[in-house]
Amino acid sequence: MLRSGRVVVSGSVRGRAPRTAGPRSRWRAALQVGTGRASRTAATARVRRARFVLRTAAGAPGTTTRFRVRLRAGRRVLATSKVLTVRVPAAAPGPGAPTPAPGTPAPPAVPPAAPGPSGPAPVDFVALNAGRATTCGLRASRRVACWGYGATGEIGDGGNVNRASPVAVAGLTDAVAVDSGSGHTCALRATSQVLCWGYNPTGEVGDGTTANASTPRPVVGLTGATAVSAGGTQSCALLASGQVRCWGGNGSGQLGDGTTTDRTTPVAVQGLTDAVAISAGGVHTCALRAGGQVVCWGGNAGTLGDGTTTNRPTPVAVQGLTDATGVAADYAHACAVRASGQAVCWGSGTLGRVGDGTTADRLTPVPVTGLTNAASVAVGTYHSCAVRATGAVACWGSNSDGALGDGTTTQRTSPVAVVGIGDALQVVGGGGGGSAFSCALRPAGAAVCWGAGDAGQLGTGTVVSGPTTHPVAVVDPGI
Repeated sequence: MLRSGRVVVSGSVRGRAPRTAGPRSRWRAALQVGTGRASRTAATARVRRARFVLRTAAGAPGTTTRFRVRLRAGRRVLATSKVLTVRVPAAAPGPGAPTPAPGTPAPPAVPPAAPGPSGPAPVDFVALNAGRATTCGLRASRRVACWGYGATGEIGDGGNVNRASPVAVAGLTDAVAVDSGSGHTCALRATSQVLCWGYNPTGEVGDGTTANASTPRPVVGLTGATAVSAGGTQSCALLASGQVRCWGGNGSGQLGDGTTTDRTTPVAVQGLTDAVAISAGGVHTCALRAGGQVVCWGGNAGTLGDGTTTNRPTPVAVQGLTDATGVAADYAHACAVRASGQAVCWGSGTLGRVGDGTTADRLTPVPVTGLTNAASVAVGTYHSCAVRATGAVACWGSNSDGALGDGTTTQRTSPVAVVGIGDALQVVGGGGGGSAFSCALRPAGAAVCWGAGDAGQLGTGTVVSGPTTHPVAVVDPGI
């Protein structure tokens, strides 16, 4: 069924299980978007008492998306449903829902918009992403608009200046996903090609050089990508095969190739062949595996979740997390959503960003207080946010810039509600260098942001010098 911009599939398991399938408590249902080689796992859920519920994005208005549901026991596929077809009406409320984590598998492809009369186009974002001080949005036309900090080319419009309102990324008309990092941005095209632009001192643009790029450049030697994530100094792409390729800075092992050597072109992450989502953080990277396990690699101030603070140049399992549906990583912490809807976080607890009611560091995942119905989670450098199953948004952590959106600048060690949002489809968190901000996607393609706006990253058309403690509308890009 279609509900608030999401596809909601519920079902039940009948009959007796094969003897080799294991107990029902180990069964998982997986919602696969697409039916060919490019299909991806959009959501998973544990089968409880023979029933399951799966939720994922509905797609852009006027589009049709095909799904299958697969029942698994471990890696064994027990059953596969017939193809399910969902068409989103042109007037449907909500073009899409959030991906599991910043920079993870691309949303369903959206067709180019039909030409219309001259003048500003309607707001039609289908996905958002926030970096250090740059925000980008994917539009239903497959164009990408970016705004905020642009001194090193991260806006992608050919200039090196900040933009307080959305501007079009040059030459990019067929994007299906976009992700912003600390100083660079990457996009996935409908052809599975990845393009990056912006700050490039360690090769994070992936074009074989270390020269900054103010317009998109193709990542060398990368084909078959299904998702892309931009981090602090590294970028990573998920391939249709389940493998992951990374490039850029590698001083802490965040490329996962077993070395600490920077790479200006992609290298394979060792031992990872079944990833379904990726998230690049500051100096570490995490991936969600097909079975619900989360693995991380790179710098480790508790951010790898393996119970140590030892850097790892290849993936290690996050302790006790085997039923995740999404993961998000940033500079000093990471969070995930479990199949039950419980959000968990680990890493630095400074400023309360782990959300367990304390400011203590956590070397393994701990539950976020009172957040048991999360649909997705997002992290910024100093704070975290989640979309609840109801569409409400909750945030926690640093709030000196108003990034929690609760109308105050009071730091919070557990979630508080963002003022006036009860219909969010996605939330993203950004920040760095002492500032923090957040943005949310709402029905009909509208976007709102709150927090620091000193570089124009709120997209209101003006630079804001002080905290914005409640959501404000991103201006119509008109592009």
